[in-house]
This record gives sequence, structure tokens and C-alpha cells, in this order.
Amino acid sequence: MSTNSIFMKGRLFGDSYRAVDLWEFRRELTLTKRLIKIAEKYVAEKETRSADSFEGVCFYIARSIITYSKSAFDNLVLGHFDTTEMIIRAMVENRVILDLIFNDTEYSLWKYYLVYSHHKHFAQSDNSVTDHNRFAKLCTDLEIDSEFLERRGNKKPYIEMPYGWTYKLETITPENRFKFKGLCDAVEGQEQNYSDFQWMSRSVHGTSYFEKVTHYSGAERIMSLFSSIYINLYLLVVMYCDDLWGNDFDVITEELESIFHHFFEVYDQIYE
Repeated sequence: MSTNSIFMKGRLFGDSYRAVDLWEFRRELTLTKRLIKIAEKYVAEKETRSADSFEGVCFYIARSIITYSKSAFDNLVLGHFDTTEMIIRAMVENRVILDLIFNDTEYSLWKYYLVYSHHKHFAQSDNSVTDHNRFAKLCTDLEIDSEFLERRGNKKPYIEMPYGWTYKLETITPENRFKFKGLCDAVEGQEQNYSDFQWMSRSVHGTSYFEKVTHYSGAERIMSLFSSIYINLYLLVVMYCDDLWGNDFDVITEELESIFHHFFEVYDQIYE
């Protein structure tokens, strides 16, 4: 069976009106695909069979970012720009989570994230005695604090709160606790602030009526999609694969950054 028959390309829906706009961005498409493959190669070298460990948690989150980047790229090629933005939002969230866990040296965030994830999966299952016992054993083995699991008076336990696994982080302000904004603010040395994250995922935060009517797909939007995929993969590699990246990564990123800088510099001059 050929690769083409596996992917069933003839059965794919696409937005031909938007996809044709990518004709002028063939170089960006080629470079972005190469970047994804390079980042995937680096992340694969971190693979571990120990899923319930610090290394395992980091690896599987990093691998999910690679998977999302491929999905974002595929939908971009098909002209599904709104969907691409939604996937980029998932990339952003996973990268922020990885950043917090990978750079954590104080709170054992990976343990709480792991238990939090198991609990969410457990809550959707049949709640068998076996599941209860497995979950209890996991909490014991990881030495999870009881305050994470128990109700707080009439309030939900932290494990049931959105992003509850971050409850120990003192860098999150009370008004942003258990919100994605709080996670973004907690990342030290972040190159983007929360407004940048909103910009990179505007389809999730709500598209305007104008965009729904016009299917806006101008050069600025297309280049923003490329740059959003790029920045998430770049930050993933320099943080998580700092000991692995080589000349192939530098060559691709330098060329892409040159393209982005030139485009937005020209664009800003036109609209000044």
C-alpha cells in the first residue's frame, strides 16, 4: 500500500480559496516542514519508556507539541487557517506546561501534573475498585501532599480545579490562579506575554464577525501562522533539547527569522 493511499488525499476537504494564497509562501512551507522534522528528531532522542517519571512526563508533553505542529502545518496547507490557529493554541499551552515542569526545581510539579492527569482520566472511567487502588498507590508512591487531594471546606480540592497541579506556585497571583494566564505569568524569562499568546490563538479566544464573513487570509495572517508555529518549536528545542541541537537547526531558524523580520518590517512601513 502506497503512502498516498494511506493518507487518502483524494478524500480530504480543503479550503481552495485560502490554500491558493499559499502559492507565494512555498519557501516558508518548505522551511517550516524541515523545522518540524528537525525538532521531531531532537525530541525523539529524549524518548523514555518510563511514563510515570519526570523524564517521561517531559518527553510526552514535548512529543505532543511536535504532533500539534504537524497538525497545524497540515491544516495550514489545506487552507484551514482558523483550525491552524486553534491547534497553535494547544501547542502554546503544552509548551507553557512543559516550561513550568521542566524548569521546576522546587515543587515537583511533574508529580502533581501526573496525578492530576490520572485523576481526570479516572473520573471519566467506570470508577472500578481497581482504578481506585491504582490511583491511591500512585499518590502514595509519589508522596503527594494530602492538601492536593482533600476538599478545602466547601471548596473543591486542588486536584479538581483547572490547572490545579500548579497550586503550589507562589509566582501565580491569586486573581490568575487556575487560569491559563496564571501559567503564562509563572514562566520565568518568557519571551512573550499573555497578550502574545492570545494573538497566537485568536480563533480560540473568538474570531470577529468580519473574519467569519470575509474569510480573511491576507499575507499578514498567513505569515503570523508560520511565525507562531516557528516560535513554539524554537522555544521547545532551545529549552528541552538544549544539549542536542546542531547546525541544521541554526541554519533553518536563521533563514526563517530573516524572512519574518523582513516581512514584518516591510509590512509595518506600508501601514505606518
